[in-house]
Amino acid sequence: MIATGVCFSITNSYYVSAVAIFFNILLGDGWSPVAIYIIKAAVPTRIHGTTVSIFYFCVTVCGTIATLVVGTLLQSFENDEGKVDS
Repeated sequence: MIATGVCFSITNSYYVSAVAIFFNILLGDGWSPVAIYIIKAAVPTRIHGTTVSIFYFCVTVCGTIATLVVGTLLQSFENDEGKVDS
């Protein structure tokens, strides 16, 4: 996920950016329903809501940390003028 995020953020090509964001959305949204189904199948019925809430909390925290990592990577590629080196 981070690799595609960096790819569509620092490239100068529209087509590379479009393909990277397509895969970013495909990989980012495609696994969630499957994960929820697996979680619901693995835990007792009385704690489905709690388990799914904890799962989404962890996903949100990881997404926030990933945003920080991508921002740090982008800053490391910037030159003195604030533009991304290509």
